Amino acid sequence: MTFSRPALLASVALLSLGAAHLTPAAAMTSTTNITQEAETNINAPYNAFLAKYITEQDGIHLVDYAGVTAEDRASLSAYVKALEALTPSTMSREEKLAYYANIYNAKTIEIILDNYPVTSIRKIGGNLVQPGPWNEKVLTIEGKELSLNNVEHDIVRADFDEPRVHYAFNCASIGCPNLMIRAWEAETLEEDFDAAARAYIAHPRGVNIDDRGRVQASSIYKWFKKDFGRNDGEVLDHIRQYATGEKLEKLNAATKINSYDYDWDLNEV
Repeated sequence: MTFSRPALLASVALLSLGAAHLTPAAAMTSTTNITQEAETNINAPYNAFLAKYITEQDGIHLVDYAGVTAEDRASLSAYVKALEALTPSTMSREEKLAYYANIYNAKTIEIILDNYPVTSIRKIGGNLVQPGPWNEKVLTIEGKELSLNNVEHDIVRADFDEPRVHYAFNCASIGCPNLMIRAWEAETLEEDFDAAARAYIAHPRGVNIDDRGRVQASSIYKWFKKDFGRNDGEVLDHIRQYATGEKLEKLNAATKINSYDYDWDLNEV
């Protein structure tokens, strides 16, 4: 599916011209609704891409990188460029969080495709101390060149007290929370955050408890511990909020996290 940003902007302009015939208050409301609708529709090619290339296997969303066509690859690149043209500084909290998750995830897919075949994102760029592409300036947002680390850590984690963002950002790895099968949207952000947290914690790669009650958690709870709590007890409290059934029962008896693990293998079909 191809995507034309100029066509979208032209549609917005035409609709805005129609709003000029309304009263000032009505015109302002109409223009706001038009802008919001345009920014929602901008996700259409990304939604089509995700629906086409993501497959769920054993609770993990895998991407068919090898099967991506040249046309769909171009569409994804056009989508990233379209997002770069937006101004997140004018957005609401929910719109910003959805925006940054989408541009981070879409750009990550694009980086994988640019370097495919590859077995792990950590084999792309970086150095022996910090492998991976996360420190490379790969995005330009509101005139500022940014890396993926800038987006995740210097903007989102720095500006928002929201631990659930860790369930939204996908680093193209098996150990990461799932790449959602559709774009993040402001209107459904809260419920999607909760659903993503529940899905990750329900899966063994997120949290696993053995027969002796020992807890093995994803390394994200170690790397970004302060986002989830000041100590193991508070991190476990966060995890319990999204655990269910037998896993929750076992977690209720846990007092510490015994070990951490993370699978950096590429999340490919």
